[in-house]
Amino acid sequence: MVVGTAAGLFYSVNDAIHPEFASIITEIPRIVPPDPKRGSIQGPSEVAWGYVTPVLFDWNADGLVDIIFSDINGEHSVSVNKGSNKEPSFSVPVKLRDIKTGAPLRTVWRARPALYRDGAGNVSYYCLDEDGFLAQYEKTREYSLFKKGFVQCTRSGKIRFTSLHGGAVGRARLQLFDWDRRGTLDMLVSLPKVHDFSRISGCEDHMPVGGATVAILKNRGTNDNLLLEPPEYLIHKDTGFPVLLGHHECAAEAFLHGNAIILYIGGEDGQLYSFKREEFR
Repeated sequence: MVVGTAAGLFYSVNDAIHPEFASIITEIPRIVPPDPKRGSIQGPSEVAWGYVTPVLFDWNADGLVDIIFSDINGEHSVSVNKGSNKEPSFSVPVKLRDIKTGAPLRTVWRARPALYRDGAGNVSYYCLDEDGFLAQYEKTREYSLFKKGFVQCTRSGKIRFTSLHGGAVGRARLQLFDWDRRGTLDMLVSLPKVHDFSRISGCEDHMPVGGATVAILKNRGTNDNLLLEPPEYLIHKDTGFPVLLGHHECAAEAFLHGNAIILYIGGEDGQLYSFKREEFR
């Protein structure tokens, strides 16, 4: 497992089931805004931050997990593993580009993508686009993406996790995972406090829970063609409420460990919280 920090650094975790932080991944330079006078979408006060959002995925189909991430700038990059899965060595990141314009892909900031490779080897790249809508891109060349379209909701329409704008858009982490063991990949999404579902068909009267949390959009389509139900919070059985982890954002990732599903959620306090699947409804 790889963890990104607000400071723009990457840490490797040597054991996803019993995690302990290892050393900083020094091959990847610290990510910060390129223009110190401009800073981020929220201004120059955030010039020292990076807000990197990494995910591990075999980008080039060589059997080794690589690091794909987005950042404070809303740009997306790939750092290829030149070592092994046991002893990885990551290359300097290469920016992913929009195949139409040739420019680096720019989306909302602080948003982790989710990736999927189909049986033919095609890679789908899911992320929030420049307007905050859940979109599907396809890998076309080594470091290029083509925007295929928007992921649809079963109630009809596109999916956006906030009705706000500016720095409130983004801040989400996506993961494709078979949460209910149906053989179909669902979409887990980690959300900031400023989320709301009122822009999603069927959720117009949604009331946010008032904190960073995790929701699931169950897939009623196929792994190759997602069709997602409206989001539902992951409800903890003991409390009857969603797990709340601060204000700005959180980052959840599920793992299959033998027959058990383990969910880790990173909080803005720098801690990793561990849950078993059976703790949730």
